[in-house]
Amino acid sequence: MIGVLVVDDHPLVRAGLGQLISSTDDLVVVGSASTGEAAVALAAELRPDVVLMDIELPALDGIGAARAIVEERPGTVVVMLSTYDDPKRVEAAIDAGVSGFLNKSISPQALLACIRIAPHEWVSYVAAGAPTPTVSMRPPLAARAAKLLEARALAKAPSA
Repeated sequence: MIGVLVVDDHPLVRAGLGQLISSTDDLVVVGSASTGEAAVALAAELRPDVVLMDIELPALDGIGAARAIVEERPGTVVVMLSTYDDPKRVEAAIDAGVSGFLNKSISPQALLACIRIAPHEWVSYVAAGAPTPTVSMRPPLAARAAKLLEARALAKAPSA
């Protein structure tokens, strides 16, 4: 079973996501929150496998909450939900350590697939109307980190 913490400031969205997730045999909602602060506290308390979190939250936004959750519990996977595909928001979410970025236009079945995949691979769905989510073996942040480490190693390597 994959435990999911659902975070959205709209009660109807939280309830709908909760019902969708609960309709499966392999996913379970372990809690829900309406603010970034509550998400951080509940992630520490409930230890979900996946935090499915809206990017737009009052006070502490989803990006700030994701950063705090990933720092406090590195094994917890955070997947951002957003109505917007703004590249700056996607980049900020990636820099915060999220494992996926999904547009809210995603289909229910694709969302469930992303929740199942997210603990293992980077997931994204940013093209509204795309038939399936995009999955890659390495998240963009990991690829950038690998390039930085390679550059540092080359800079420190003795010259021939």
